[in-house]
Amino acid sequence: MVDGPGPASGTRRLTRRRTLERAASGALATGLLAAGPGGRVAAASPQARGGAVQVVFMPNNQGVGWNRTTLALYQDFVDSTFNASTPGIRAVVYPGGPGNVQAQVIASAAGSGYADIYEGCCNDISTLQTGGWILPLDPYLKQDNVSTSLWSPGHVAALTTGNSLFGLPSYDGPGVIAYRQDILDALGLAYPDPSWTAAEAAALWQSCTTKVSGQKVQGVAVIFDEASTTWQYWLKGWGGEVMNAAHDRCTADSAAGVAALGYLAGLATAGVMQSGSGVSSLASGSLAFSMCGGWQVVDMATQLGTKYKWDILPVPTWPAGKATFGNIDFYALSSVTRHVAEAWQVLQWLTAEPAWQRFQMKSTLVEPCLLSLWDEWQATVVAAAPPLRGKALQWYKDAALGYAYGTLHFAYAPLQAAAIADAALDGIFAGKVTPQVGLGQIQTQVNALEAVAAQEQAAGTALQKRFPTTGPAIAAVPNGI
Repeated sequence: MVDGPGPASGTRRLTRRRTLERAASGALATGLLAAGPGGRVAAASPQARGGAVQVVFMPNNQGVGWNRTTLALYQDFVDSTFNASTPGIRAVVYPGGPGNVQAQVIASAAGSGYADIYEGCCNDISTLQTGGWILPLDPYLKQDNVSTSLWSPGHVAALTTGNSLFGLPSYDGPGVIAYRQDILDALGLAYPDPSWTAAEAAALWQSCTTKVSGQKVQGVAVIFDEASTTWQYWLKGWGGEVMNAAHDRCTADSAAGVAALGYLAGLATAGVMQSGSGVSSLASGSLAFSMCGGWQVVDMATQLGTKYKWDILPVPTWPAGKATFGNIDFYALSSVTRHVAEAWQVLQWLTAEPAWQRFQMKSTLVEPCLLSLWDEWQATVVAAAPPLRGKALQWYKDAALGYAYGTLHFAYAPLQAAAIADAALDGIFAGKVTPQVGLGQIQTQVNALEAVAAQEQAAGTALQKRFPTTGPAIAAVPNGI
C-alpha cells in the first residue's frame, strides 16, 4: 500500500507486495539485520549433510532488502537453532527469497527448483490452493495437537477454504491509524480519543482537509487500493459480510454493505479520503491521518521519527464495532514436496514455535504471527527504534487479537471473482457508480460465476474419478534446489 491518489485519478498504484520489494526505509532495518546472531555470517548456499532430509523454505521477509547478506544471516540462524537440534532434517532458506509464487508454480510443474514450503500474501493463496499446489494442513495440526488459537482468528479465517486450512500465518500486520498531532494543533483541533466513532472520525477528517501554512492537507488515507482484498473489513464494520460461510455466494449487496461503501464513497468524492496508506505523505504534511499496516513500522520510525509530533490510534468504532485490515501473509506446504512429514516439522517450527518469530522481530522489527509474542514485540521495537518510544503501538496487538479481517476468497474461480469485485468497487470509491448499483452488479455477476465454476469443477471431479490418476506426475521428481 502506498501513497498517492486513489481510483478516481486513474493512476496505477503499487501493490503492497511490490512496495515491500522496493524495501523503502531499509536503512534502519538493514542496520539491525546486519548485526545478526552473534555477528556471524554463514555460507549463502548450504548443502544437506550426513543423509539429512533437505527441506527448502521461502522466508517471510519484510522491510529489508533481499540479498546475499540477508540470506546468509537467515541461514546462519536456522543452522544454529533448528538444524542444530534436528539432526535428521536440514532446513534450507530458499535463495530467491519470499513471494514470487508464479515462478514457484512453474518450477513445481517442471519438477525442480521449487521450495517445499511456500511463502506468499494477497491472492497467492488462491493461486496455490485452486491449482492444487499446496496441501490442507488440518490433518497435521490435529496429529500434533496444534491449536489455531495460537494465531489471529481473522488471519486463520482468511487462509481457510471450505473446511480446510491451507496456510499458516507468517506475520500479522493489521491496520492502525497514524496521525500528525502537530497538524491538529495548528488547526486548533482536539486529538481523538481511542474510542472515537465513525461519525466523529469523518467530521475530524473533513476539518483537516484544508490548508496549513499554505500547504494543502487531506484528511485521511485508508487501505482500499486493492479493492477486493480490503472490502471485507469495511463490510464487517457495518455488520455485513462479503460472502456466505461456504464462500460460494456473494452476500455484499445488503443494507450494511451499501452503508459501508456509502461512507467511503462520500468521503472520497468530497476529497477528504484517498485510497492507500502513506507514511511519506504524513511526513510531507499532505495527509493528517493515514491507516498504516504493520509492515510500515520501520517507515514510521525513520520518516516520522522525532521530526514531528505524531501518534497512533485504533481505527474508529464503526456502526457494528471495530474492524480493520488484516494481512494474510502465509506459509504453506507444497503438494509436490517429497518429504511431507519433514516439511511439516519445519513449517510448525516457523509458525507455532517462538524461535524464528523472535529472530525476525529482533532483526527486522516485523510483527509476530504468534499472539503470545505481541508484548515482547512491542518491547523489542521500542528498544531497537527509540523514535517509537511512547507511541501507542499496543493498537497493533489489539487489532490482531480481535478485529483484523483478512481477504476472503471465493471457493470457485476466486481470481475472476476478485476482478469483478475490483472493477465495481473502484467505481464506487471513485463516485462513478452508487453503492447500490455497484454492489448489485458484483453480487449478480459473482454468484453467476460461482454457479458455473462449481458445475465445471464437479464435472472435472467426476471425470477424474472415472479415469483416476496416481497423483501428480512430478511428485516423484526430486526437488532441484
